[in-house]
Amino acid sequence: MSGRSDDHPDRNEIRTKIMGLGERAGHKSYFPQLQERIRELEEHKAYLEAKSAELSRMLEELDGARRRAEESERRFRDLAELLPQPVFETDLGGRVTFANRIAFEMFGYAPEDIERGLDCLDTLVPEDRDRARSHLESTLNGEDLGGQQYTALCTDGGTFPCIVYVTAIREESGVLGVRGIVVDIGEQVQLREQKDLIEAQYHQAQKMEAIGRLAGGVAHDFNNLLCPILGYSDMLLGGFSADDARRKPLEAIHSAGLKARDVVRQLLAFSRKQTLEVKVVDLNRVIAAFEPLLRRMVREDVAIRLSLSPVIANIRADVGQIEQVIMN
Repeated sequence: MSGRSDDHPDRNEIRTKIMGLGERAGHKSYFPQLQERIRELEEHKAYLEAKSAELSRMLEELDGARRRAEESERRFRDLAELLPQPVFETDLGGRVTFANRIAFEMFGYAPEDIERGLDCLDTLVPEDRDRARSHLESTLNGEDLGGQQYTALCTDGGTFPCIVYVTAIREESGVLGVRGIVVDIGEQVQLREQKDLIEAQYHQAQKMEAIGRLAGGVAHDFNNLLCPILGYSDMLLGGFSADDARRKPLEAIHSAGLKARDVVRQLLAFSRKQTLEVKVVDLNRVIAAFEPLLRRMVREDVAIRLSLSPVIANIRADVGQIEQVIMN
């Protein structure tokens, strides 16, 4: 087809025949009506051509928008694959529609699980799912909840603490779902627990140091009281013969004083104020002798059971230091 549409041979022929028909029939009054009809048809044709051109432009714009959206989606996917944390997307029902490589590796799922309709709540321990479902609904309704801490559940049954950040996926048509990132905080939690443990041990050491100072002071004062008891009882025992009936109560006094001196020695060992006295000792005997004092220093709900070796060699050591090790 070439030339202007108004010069189409068929159109000219039709116009000529219509005009000739009107003249032969003597009805020239029809000619203006036909001309008006032709004009309307031509206007309608021009309108359709304009709309066709407009539709073509719209299709081109939509095609460009589609290409830009695909490019944006590709950049997002490429960026998500570079991140060291799991990245995911879900639809309005919470079904996972996208997950990056690290998400599959950490949780143990496969792309086939997404195709089967993996629920994002299945990646959390059961006790966290109701709370997560409420947070998901709030996010879809436009609320910004920030990071939320959960316990993640892997396919092998393993768990790890995490913080999940999510935001709604919005387009011109409305909200399509959520997009989020999962941050594994297992290492931070472990470091915090270690820090808390070290702080607790430090506070306990401070308490033990204070108790040790108190025990040392009490031991010194008690030792000053024992010196005359042991000295005078020993002097009195020297003045009686072995078969003298009066020796028995004196021996009881002296024996009690010796036991009290052992307690003082143990208190000094606990307070670390006793000088080292290295000698040959029987570990079983040292532990058995230290047990009564140890029982008095622990809580009533703590049971102490001795499991001593029947055959053990003697060692050279300071008894006080051994008792200190047992106390620690």
